[in-house]
Amino acid sequence: MKKIITITVVGLLISATISPVFARTADEIRAEIKEIETKLTMLRKELASVEGQGNVWCYNFEQNMRIGDKNSQTGDLKEVLRREGLYTQKDARTDFDETLAAGVTAFQEKYRDEILRPVGLSSGTGYVGKGTRAKLNALYGCTRPPVSDNTIKEDSTTNQPPVIKSVKGPSRLSVGEAGSWIIEAYDPERASLRYSVTWGDEQGNISPSDNRSGATNTQTTTFTYSYARAGSYTVYFMVSDNAGQEVKSSMTIQVGEKIANGSLYLISDSMNIRVGQAQAVEAHFSPAMPPCPSGMMCAQVMPQPYRVDARFSVENSSIISLKYATSKCVSTSVYNYCGTYVSAEGKQVGTTKIMANWNGFSATMPVSVSQ
Repeated sequence: MKKIITITVVGLLISATISPVFARTADEIRAEIKEIETKLTMLRKELASVEGQGNVWCYNFEQNMRIGDKNSQTGDLKEVLRREGLYTQKDARTDFDETLAAGVTAFQEKYRDEILRPVGLSSGTGYVGKGTRAKLNALYGCTRPPVSDNTIKEDSTTNQPPVIKSVKGPSRLSVGEAGSWIIEAYDPERASLRYSVTWGDEQGNISPSDNRSGATNTQTTTFTYSYARAGSYTVYFMVSDNAGQEVKSSMTIQVGEKIANGSLYLISDSMNIRVGQAQAVEAHFSPAMPPCPSGMMCAQVMPQPYRVDARFSVENSSIISLKYATSKCVSTSVYNYCGTYVSAEGKQVGTTKIMANWNGFSATMPVSVSQ
């Protein structure tokens, strides 16, 4: 029986070798590869029967898998998860989607001691790596080799570190002025990410000042902070994945003394909207003209006003309501703004006021709502 199996494999390989590759399309080649994989799976099952394991279902998982992949392995992965009671859908699709990833996560957590704990993880990732494949093959592989700790331990080289796509935020602040920084990152294995920041003004041992996590592939996280003293600070933004791989990005922030002179104003001087209509609200700061040295005359240019991330409130919330959008950074030819985007929406006919406060300065704008 073993000889017959050997002849079948050789014949299969010879058949694949002598096919005129130059005369086939890419789709035809892919179809032949799929056919070969199917025949190999059948042979492995037959081999398992010959070696005394009985006529049982088996499959050898030889490729890593993640969300978005499409290959013949996904069908067999679904079969394993069904047998484990972790996947209930019956479909013939070959794509690795969020539902399948959830089943993989449950499988990893079911066998936590063998898959997760050896690499310091407490939660499943949904990514089928070396350790997960080792457990799959130990339970359902066609050869079922003896499993040791070394067999199932994840190879750290297969896990890729997170990627920080961008860090946006102000590089200049005043003492007591709150700044917002937006970090966009993703994990190649689509695992959740953890964020931490050191602001550069910590005393003694530096520890993360914030920690966030998410489950999506690309993640945008916002941190807000203010400094109590003037100076130059180097800020480190750190992102780590479930396997402990960490990347960091840094920027220098110059913090000046608190602004004593200037004026805050809203754009525009007044707002006229209808019920159900929304209009953006912006606060800008105009710095005061710096003084000339005592006893001297000097030519000066008026400092350029710039947009600030003020805190808004409404005198009468039954007339209008404030809507807040996700913080983001925008660069213009005049200034760079990182902060919250706010709009006012008319609720009923009447008049009221919008108040803004920023760094000790305040401003108001009258609002009229018509039908």
